[in-house]
This record gives sequence, C-alpha cells and structure tokens, in this order.
Amino acid sequence: MAVTVADVARHAGVSTATVSYVLSGKEGHRISAATRELVRTAAAELGYQPNTAARSLRTGRGSAVLLPLPGLRANHVLGQMIDLCTVSLAGHQLSLITDFTPYSETEHAVRAWARLGPAAVVDLVLPRESPMKQALAKSGLNVINPAQTGIAPGLSPADAAAGDARMTQLGYLADRGHQNIVFALAPPAERQLDKVLHDKLHNLADARRATLSTHRLSLTATDVESFVTGWITSPNATAVAAFNDDCALALIAAFQSRGVRVPDDVAVMGVDDIPLAAAFTPGLTTIAADFTELAATLTEFVVKAVETGELSGPLAAPGHRVRRRQSA
Repeated sequence: MAVTVADVARHAGVSTATVSYVLSGKEGHRISAATRELVRTAAAELGYQPNTAARSLRTGRGSAVLLPLPGLRANHVLGQMIDLCTVSLAGHQLSLITDFTPYSETEHAVRAWARLGPAAVVDLVLPRESPMKQALAKSGLNVINPAQTGIAPGLSPADAAAGDARMTQLGYLADRGHQNIVFALAPPAERQLDKVLHDKLHNLADARRATLSTHRLSLTATDVESFVTGWITSPNATAVAAFNDDCALALIAAFQSRGVRVPDDVAVMGVDDIPLAAAFTPGLTTIAADFTELAATLTEFVVKAVETGELSGPLAAPGHRVRRRQSA
C-alpha cells in the first residue's frame, strides 16, 4: 500500500497540513527548520512518493514535460540532452516525453501536445518565426524556451547553439596556426549553413587572417572519395572542419587509405564527440555539447511552473567545449 501524507504525519508526530507544506516546498509558513527536517526524515524512512495523480487534479496539469522535436532524427548529442534532462526531472517526479512526429499541420501538432496535459512544453528546436511556436504561445500551455535574443529569423535555439559550436571549431583550428581551412558541410536540406552563420564564419576567418572555403558533402562513399581526391589533386587546405564526427571519421579513413597523414598532412576536426571519436586512430578532436546548466534550469523552471503556474524566464543555452585529441 502506498505511503500517504497522513502516514508521514503520524510518523513525524505533526499535522498533515505541516507535512503538505514541507513536502510541497512552499515557503511563507511558520515551520521551524527542525520540524521541516523531521518531516523530510520521516518521508524518507517510509519511502513516501508524491501522488502525481492528485497533483494533476490540483494543478490541472500532469507530470509530463513535453519536448517537441518534430521531424528530427535521434542522434548522439540529442540523446545526451534527453538523458540528462530526464534524470534531472525524474528527481522531482516529472517525466520527459519527446515527440519526433513530423506534423504536416500546425494545429494537429498543438492539439496533440495539448491532449497530453503537460506540466510544461520545452521549446528548443522550433525556429523563431515558426507557426508552431506562435500557436504554442496562444495555446495556454506552459512554454519554456532558451534565450531568443540574437537568433536570426528562421533559426531555432538549437540552430544557434550549433552555429556557436562551429565558430569555436573554426577558432580552434585558426588558433592552431591553420590559415587555409575548408568546412565540409552537410547537404542544404540539413540547414547546416545559413547566411548568418556563413557571414560570421567568414568574418572570424578574416579576423584571424585565414582563408575559408566550404564544400557540401553527403555521407556517401562517392562524395567522401571525391572530396579526398580533390584535396590530393590540389592540397591547399591544411585543415578540414567537418559538420559532424561521422563525416570527420569517414574523411580520416579515406585520407589514410590514400596515404595522406592526419594530422601531419591535414588536420581534421568534428562536432558531437561520439564514443568512436576517442577510440579511433588518430583520436578525433571534436566539439562536445554540455547540457548540464540547461538541465538544471529546465528542472527549476518546470517545478516552479507546476507548483505556481509561473514561468521563470529563458533557459540557459546549451554549452560546448573542445575535446582535443590527435587529429587536429
């Protein structure tokens, strides 16, 4: 049988109202620190868990936290973020739910999300001008998103974070003395290079007195081999910045199969820090995402939204850092 608030109250020798106040985290009531500790200890000893169904009735919202990812594909970085946020929210009896459905109509998406009765909706990947974002704003749902300042039209907070990582990638290579750098970018459908990022990258290259060129590259044997053959024919670039680690590792393997030494002849750098990046030879220098602060602020804001109905403000933007290994 589930442990109730009344059970905790009897075990602690206090009223059920006192237990409710303490375990809900509410402030403003004259309850001593000693009594609060007594209640928390009693709850822990009995194995008390909050009744999420009762909380849903009280607040009008469930314990689900919805993360819409319409049309995206699961990958290593996305999995890292989801795992970290899931664990953080679970500590407050909240469950992260993801939705990758590629909705064809905005109203279908928002209607589906509203039916879940989520405690909050986390908006990370919807572009600033997206009709879905506008519809969410009018839906009455608790919508929490990262800071929107400085994000160009048509881009999402996730796009902006990815752009920042590419700026760090270019800056790292330039700081290592590379003056001729080629960006191996994904096909246009992947939206890896928008005009704003293009201009920022070239401005940074100019400031570092580096030459920057771009090359669209799909992950096929033909494209990778063509890229490497072109470099061997005209080896102008001393460094390649790949759009992700899969691309970088494919290029390193192709270079090495043709007798091109990495990093002696050409440096190669990726983005994502997938597990194979550290196990590969040479080890891949890459950009690792850091969602620690994002997960912490997400949990803080969602808990406040559940308990008070108030939104605290923009989330911390995802961070990143260079994982320096042998390839660059």
